Amino acid sequence: MDDPETQRGKALFHQLNCSGCHWPKHLTGTLPDRPEHSQQLVWPYTDLLLHETCPGLTDGLPEGVASGSEWRTPPAMGAWTGPDGLAGGGVLA
Repeated sequence: MDDPETQRGKALFHQLNCSGCHWPKHLTGTLPDRPEHSQQLVWPYTDLLLHETCPGLTDGLPEGVASGSEWRTPPAMGAWTGPDGLAGGGVLA
């Protein structure tokens, strides 16, 4: 999008290295039984991986297939932004 606010957010996203964990785009694989879902470009803004967390960040609460010491990088698409323009008010930035 050419919207100045969108471009500012995109620049800030990369400047702060949010893209280090929240990869902007992915290309789906080839699914022979689902051609409509094959080779689709999606923009989830996440790496879709489970990460082992250090003890200081562990909440001990399992979620889905993640144990209480694992964490999945959440999608940043549609993330709430604070007055500083950072997702979550800059908590993780």
